[in-house]
Amino acid sequence: MEITTPTLLDADTFLEFVRNIQDDVYRFELIEGVLIEMTPPSMKHGHIAGRIYGKIFIYLEANPIGLAFGDNVGYRLHSKTIFVPDVSFVAQSNLIIPLPEISPIAPD
Repeated sequence: MEITTPTLLDADTFLEFVRNIQDDVYRFELIEGVLIEMTPPSMKHGHIAGRIYGKIFIYLEANPIGLAFGDNVGYRLHSKTIFVPDVSFVAQSNLIIPLPEISPIAPD
């Protein structure tokens, strides 16, 4: 049995790859240099994530302590990891303005 080692990518190569994808059905994350294709979320998953985002958003409207983001925001933790959480929050004190394409910090 032959054991293969996956080709490790850096964040810049990963971002170039995902920018060139023509079909937005496919979603990927980069974890420790390994390209991970994410399975499409179920309707139940989307409903739950939407409700969580909605609750956070409503709270932040009354208490502007930061921003909430849906599942389309990438976070670059280091040179070989970019992940896209279903829902995230970044405190006002940690926000980078103007908002970058990919956040260089983890969400709060």
